[in-house]
Amino acid sequence: MFFFRFSRGSRCVHLAKLRAQLLQKHPPQTEKNPSPHATVATCFTDKAVNMAATVAPAVAERSNVVAAKRKDAVNSASALSQHSMVSAAALLNEKTDKWVNDCANNDSVRHRRRNKVERAVHNMKKYRLRPPCGMKCRRKCSGKFSEERRNVIRKHFWSLNFAERRGFLNSHITMLKVHQRKSHGTGKSTSMHYRLPKEHGEKEIVCKTMFLHTLGMKTDGYITEFKKAVKVNHGLLKPQDNRGQHVPANKRDHSLVREHIMSFNPQVSHYKLENAPNRRYLESDLSVTVLWKDYVSKHGQISYSAYRQVFEKENIGFSKPSQDKCDTCVINEKPHKHDNSVESDSCSVCVNAKQHLHEAKEARKAYIDDNQRTWPDDTKVYAVDMQKVLMLPKMSIKEHFFVSRLTVFNETFASISEKDDICVLWHEAISGRDADDVASAYAAVMQKSDADKFVFWADNCCAQNKNWVLFSSMLAHVNSEFGPREIHMKYFEKGHTYMRADSVHGNIAKAMKSREEILDWNDFVSVVNSARKCNRVVELTEFYKFVDFHRKGTKKLPMPILRTVREVKFQKGSTSMFYKTSSADVEFKEVQMLSKAHSCRTITTTTVSKKQARGMNSAKKQTLMKKLTPHMQPRKRVFWATLPATDDSADLCIGRDATEL
Repeated sequence: MFFFRFSRGSRCVHLAKLRAQLLQKHPPQTEKNPSPHATVATCFTDKAVNMAATVAPAVAERSNVVAAKRKDAVNSASALSQHSMVSAAALLNEKTDKWVNDCANNDSVRHRRRNKVERAVHNMKKYRLRPPCGMKCRRKCSGKFSEERRNVIRKHFWSLNFAERRGFLNSHITMLKVHQRKSHGTGKSTSMHYRLPKEHGEKEIVCKTMFLHTLGMKTDGYITEFKKAVKVNHGLLKPQDNRGQHVPANKRDHSLVREHIMSFNPQVSHYKLENAPNRRYLESDLSVTVLWKDYVSKHGQISYSAYRQVFEKENIGFSKPSQDKCDTCVINEKPHKHDNSVESDSCSVCVNAKQHLHEAKEARKAYIDDNQRTWPDDTKVYAVDMQKVLMLPKMSIKEHFFVSRLTVFNETFASISEKDDICVLWHEAISGRDADDVASAYAAVMQKSDADKFVFWADNCCAQNKNWVLFSSMLAHVNSEFGPREIHMKYFEKGHTYMRADSVHGNIAKAMKSREEILDWNDFVSVVNSARKCNRVVELTEFYKFVDFHRKGTKKLPMPILRTVREVKFQKGSTSMFYKTSSADVEFKEVQMLSKAHSCRTITTTTVSKKQARGMNSAKKQTLMKKLTPHMQPRKRVFWATLPATDDSADLCIGRDATEL
């Protein structure tokens, strides 16, 4: 019939619309002599209309596609005889009922059974218990097992996996040679003896029909497949199912793809290192599509989906995250069980979460107060942070992504007391990023200023802003002849460390992204200077080797745990460290920092300058000179040619940044 050319969902809509069109085209003449076409139209019951309203949203978008077919259907309907139309309407109503039931039961949607439970439920529905053998069975099997016992056997069988079902059949079916043949012709080669387990474990022999119907099988196809498997394996069944265990014939070795991805030198970010220690990042200028096209051009054809799967397994992303995410807050936001079912006020997790948020709010409030406060001329207040690792050169050619480039460091001192942001710059050929190097950046800022008091706001990075080497250098600097009167360090709560220095870093990153090429050190300094009007670059060339003077703690004179320290203060003429471990503390705690072997005089005289530059790795410099400098102007190559290099220096692009306490 012409009505059945449409899809299942759209048929219901067509039925309702066709009924309306027929009634409009052929209205009933009288109640006694209705029009034949009207009679056919009224045969379409209200059930079809209601059903059409139910499924209409799912097929609305297909209405334009089937408009022409509907028009042909109406024209064909008017040409049919009254008898054929009535027959078609009756058949259509019957089909409509079936379609409604199918849509309600969602049988038309095929669901993939992904686990053992879903497969077992499906088998229970598919293989229902069938009636036992009849009274003509010579073994009288129907009297040996009750319906309940048969149903238990069926459920147990279909709850097993494929290999376990094979084992069940192997233990309950016996294959024997034919004992006696009635004729010498070719017949069956084996006789099958079927058994079913009873309540106490003994196995009762049954007929084939009873065995199959108890397991819910209509035919013996499952048994035939089992017989073939036994013959192929010479009477022995494999202990497990080997389907899906073999290596696909079209599987390719993706080691070359991994090497290609690694050639772009993905970096570990300074940010989120504690939360994602294995996550690495590529520059935001790249994408998976760019990498895939480059691989195809160099190594041959591979599908994009296959390349992307290998890329995602390497746990690599693009564009390094902008700031740390507070893992403590994330953990506390998730629901948890209180300790020993006590109230939240006594739960250790809840108490620690409240304390964490309280310290974060108090530190943020103190930072805002320092920002809004009017400071005297002899006091400098800075927000200090190291920018994420930068690399030079930045070029428009694709080859520079494959080369390990020069690592550049920017320790930013963003001024809170005035508009004077100092960017202390150096690169790996001069020095690294150890505690001595960061302490040298602090010393350079204080030496270039005539202030008597310095206040530094910093995060909790242990290798940069909170370590005994830095504290020893500050104690030595404040007690030097031309040192300041006081140095005050304040720390944000972990995970809540946004400060003015981050804004400076954002402007620098934006300025670098807008430049197509940054070829040498002078270009980079120019970009940093022009990123903000108040930026001032300090090129750090002199680094110091600071000695750690702090003593070891004892039971009588313990030393503070650094991760609990919130504020630290050093004063001229004193070898003590003044500190606070909570924002609620009003007074500073004092502790003697120096060991017995040191004094104010010794700590100011033992600080020495590093006379020799660190030097970048020789192989790294050679690769850079070979692949990148030929694409530069001759005057830009001078900087790269004069860089110091040694064979012992490690490549800092491979190393990881400092972690946060």
